[in-house]
Amino acid sequence: MMVSALLKALAGKIFWEILSWRYSVDQDTVCLVLPEDDAAWNQCAWDYLPYYVHRKVAKRVLVLEAFKAGNYHKTAGLKCDVYTCRLPDVVLRLLMQYYMVYRFTDNIAFLYLDWPQDNMSARILAQGNVTRKELICLGFYHLREVPHGPDCA
Repeated sequence: MMVSALLKALAGKIFWEILSWRYSVDQDTVCLVLPEDDAAWNQCAWDYLPYYVHRKVAKRVLVLEAFKAGNYHKTAGLKCDVYTCRLPDVVLRLLMQYYMVYRFTDNIAFLYLDWPQDNMSARILAQGNVTRKELICLGFYHLREVPHGPDCA
């Protein structure tokens, strides 16, 4: 089991190196991983992305979306280059497994709802005490507060 996890992490590293080279990812680039097929979740992530970019003082954004994800409104609040790339679910999971083994950058946010096993985001949302925008802004983007913005409760 340990060897399998390490091999998956190694495969994730290879994919990350390819993506980094292809999109010229550097310290001025933030990466957003949207693996879920939840329109409201992904739209909220896009809506608050400008605040994350501002916090990270980024000049470029790379958004990695799952093939199954729909097309979402790309926020007009971004004043930087935005690149989107659609990848198979398995590749996004391999990237996450690499990140779980080695935190290769601080400028990446994986917006999974229920994976890996200790991610309780879907359960937290189901209980109703925390809104989507609070979870995304405070939990994933690590903003200091939830900015006044679109209503994606």
